[in-house]
Amino acid sequence: MMAVDNSSKMILKEYGIFSSFIIGAIMLLIVAVSFSKNIQHEKLRHEIIRLLEEERSETWDIGEYVSIASPHEMGAACFFARKNNSASGYVLVMRIETLYGPFPAVFTYMENELVEFVGIIGLHGRVLTIMKNGTHNAQIRHWIKRIPTMLARAGDTR
Repeated sequence: MMAVDNSSKMILKEYGIFSSFIIGAIMLLIVAVSFSKNIQHEKLRHEIIRLLEEERSETWDIGEYVSIASPHEMGAACFFARKNNSASGYVLVMRIETLYGPFPAVFTYMENELVEFVGIIGLHGRVLTIMKNGTHNAQIRHWIKRIPTMLARAGDTR
């Protein structure tokens, strides 16, 4: 009887150690994911600013990340934006499919203005020229039409 109690205690102790290890690993993953999201948003904000400086002559201030409560959230990122310290609105990065694969396209949506296609992050050279000349691209037209309703459903428009 004593041998059974000792073996049960030993098994419970091993399961306790194993369970605490699993819980610790899960907590570590949760912390790592939350920190990486903030870093990812900062890097994306930096790339948006770089693209806007290359493509637009206005001064842009890119603000906080805006969560989009829609099915498109997985392929989109949205930030508050201010143009020339006056007009406010949003800058969105949408993953669009092109002939060359998926690319992050940047759109602006300022108050009292239409959605505008700015460019594609990280794209240079011949492919960029082809993409700019092809602004009639069906994917770009699709997102230009969808962005206002997407933000309105999310309740994020001002």
